[in-house]
Amino acid sequence: MDEEEVILSPNLSQTRQAETELRNECETLWVQVNKIHERVNSEPTLGVLGDTEQPMLQILQAKSKRLEAEVHTLDAKEPQALPTNPTILKALLQKELSKSNQELEQTLAFIQAQRKELEEDLTREKGVLEQHYEVKRTLQSKLEAAEDGTETSRSSQEKELHQQRKSAAEHQKKLMRNLAAFVSKHFPKPTEKTKQTAGSEQRSKEYMSLLEILEILMNKCMDSESDPYVAVDETCWPPYIELLLRCGIALRHPQDYKRIRLVPFHL
Repeated sequence: MDEEEVILSPNLSQTRQAETELRNECETLWVQVNKIHERVNSEPTLGVLGDTEQPMLQILQAKSKRLEAEVHTLDAKEPQALPTNPTILKALLQKELSKSNQELEQTLAFIQAQRKELEEDLTREKGVLEQHYEVKRTLQSKLEAAEDGTETSRSSQEKELHQQRKSAAEHQKKLMRNLAAFVSKHFPKPTEKTKQTAGSEQRSKEYMSLLEILEILMNKCMDSESDPYVAVDETCWPPYIELLLRCGIALRHPQDYKRIRLVPFHL
C-alpha cells in the first residue's frame, strides 16, 4: 500500500473500537431514557391539570425529548476515529487548519468591508452635523444682531417717519401756496363789473372768492367725512359753483341740489 492510500484510509481496528464505544454510549443513553419514561409513567394521575400545575412533568418530558434527539443524532452520525499514523494525522490537521484559515479570511474580509462602510457613514454624518452647527451659529449671530439693533432700528424708523411727515407737510404747504396763487390770479373775487358782465343782480352782500369756496369744501371733506356736503348760499357766486361742477371738482347732493361737496381725490 503506497503513502496516498495510507493517508486516505484510517486504521480499521481504531475505527471498530470507536464504533463500539459509540454504540455503548448510545445504549447507556437509551437505558436512561427508558428509566425516565418508567418514572414518568409510575407517577400517580391526579386528574386533568393545567400546564402551570405540573411543572416537573413538563421538565421531564422536555428532557426526554432532548435525549431522544441526541440518540437519533448519534445513530445517524458516522463514527470517525483519529488515525494513529503521524503522517495521516498531520495531513488531516493541515486540511482542517487550511479550511479554518479560509473561513477566517472570509470573515475578516466581511468585517473589513463592514468597517469601511461604517467609517464612510460616520464621515458623512460628521459632515451633516458640521453643517447643522454652521447653520446654528449663523442663526444665533443673526438673532444677536437683531436683538442688539432693535432699539437702534426703532429709533431710526421713528426718525424716518418724522422726516416723512415733515416733508409731506412742507409739500402740502407748497401745493396750497401754488393753488392760492393760481386761483387768486385767474379766479379773483367777483367785482361789480364782473357781476354785470355775468348778468348777476346787484346784491348788498359780497360774494366769496373761488379760493374761499375751495377752502370750505376741502375743510369740510377732511373734518366731516360722513357728511362732506356744504350748503350753497347767497355768498357763493353761481358762475364759480357751475365752474366747479362742470370741471369735475365738486358734486351736487343726489337729493338736494343746493348742497355740493368736493370730489374725494385722496381716496
